[in-house]
Amino acid sequence: MRSEPVPVRSRPLRRSRFRGGAALLVAALLTGAGCGGPDIGVTSEEIRLGSFAPLTGDFAALGNVGRAMQAYFDWVNDQGGIHGRQVVFSLKDDQGDPEMTPQVVEELLRQEQVFAMVGGLGSANCLAVQDYVWNRLVPWVNPGSSARVWTDPVNAYTFSIFPTSITAAQALARYALAELGARRIASIAEDTPFGSQGQEGYRLGVRAFYEEVAANLPEGVEVRYARISSRPRRPRTANPASEGWLEFPAGGQGVLWRVQREDGGAWQRPEAAPEDIGMVRAFRDGGGVATALAGLKERQADAVLVWGVAEFGAAVVEAIAADPDWNPLILGSIAMADQIMVDLAGEALEGAVVASTTPDLSRDTDEIRLVREILRDYAPDVPFGDYAILGMAWAQLAHEGMERAGPDLRRINLLRALETMDNWQGLMGHPVTFTAENHRGFDAVTLKRVENGEFVPLTGWISQ
Repeated sequence: MRSEPVPVRSRPLRRSRFRGGAALLVAALLTGAGCGGPDIGVTSEEIRLGSFAPLTGDFAALGNVGRAMQAYFDWVNDQGGIHGRQVVFSLKDDQGDPEMTPQVVEELLRQEQVFAMVGGLGSANCLAVQDYVWNRLVPWVNPGSSARVWTDPVNAYTFSIFPTSITAAQALARYALAELGARRIASIAEDTPFGSQGQEGYRLGVRAFYEEVAANLPEGVEVRYARISSRPRRPRTANPASEGWLEFPAGGQGVLWRVQREDGGAWQRPEAAPEDIGMVRAFRDGGGVATALAGLKERQADAVLVWGVAEFGAAVVEAIAADPDWNPLILGSIAMADQIMVDLAGEALEGAVVASTTPDLSRDTDEIRLVREILRDYAPDVPFGDYAILGMAWAQLAHEGMERAGPDLRRINLLRALETMDNWQGLMGHPVTFTAENHRGFDAVTLKRVENGEFVPLTGWISQ
């Protein structure tokens, strides 16, 4: 029997030495011929692109993002292709296993010699091949990872319109505290890089709300953040920092927010301040969820931010729904905003508030009609929702960049073309802007509530 994950500190994401945008562009110009040329993967008749997704296995629901990309490129080909060339889109199945991803990406780059990578699913999976793709100077349009590492600092070969988990979780946590009145908030996440990214955003969201409350307290009130041990206690010395009082939450330990008047007196929680119960993690396949949730229930959490893929999210919300004595507000990750979650979790998902990568999908717009038509004609088995829009938006971004690059399609031309996008409107319903110094086109989410199996918008776009 596996040992249970315990509360952990956020682990830093691996950093690559190949990060400087200008340096990489110069390297491409000077050594392109030695690397096989920037136009590798392009002939007079076709453009070869590559990607990977969990098409089979335990996390195959996420594969609908890749299937939607395939449908979009099939549609492009039937419209005449890109400057007369047909797109050959090679979508590899890595079953969501980051140990399999390097093999399939090596096949794409060495054997199939793709012109560019488009998408790819999973933070751990993308990070597993990050250095390999970057070191070969291959353009990567929208790695399917919500980590900041892809564009911060800028990398010359990588462009993204995928909101970060930091932004999404921060928006959810703050909204629950400020707008929904949560008093005792907590987080459970899958034990993966994706989970740790969400919990980093959770901490920032709680901290941001605390600072807003502190700014409105009467003059003469001092604000401190305190690490919870076995029980809250009052500092015994005039220097609380010497006793472990922190200005920033420690990973996995929760934060107790208290104030003290300058003239002394008892430490206490102001009426406006909720409590951060803390963070726990469980296995991605749902193992350990019950044990982790038991601790949050015991601490009387009335709002729980769940950060993981759809299958993990379904395991969590079903476990909570099965407990008649506990009914916290569910706050769901960006991977839990697709219709597949309703299929997996059913009524257990009712009332949940999720961070979505798309605008209001009930609107009748040209963009939404196009997505529905492409799904109908090229991927009828892929349900309409966030995953479908997301996949097509990533494919559309690559399409637009190659169109702008012109008939002389070379890697350096694609990079320069993408950097010309200024308030470009694509399928995401949010303007996209890239520059030589910024390769994240936008970083924002909308929040939606599940009502009668539908995702009903609560907000417009929220960024940091």
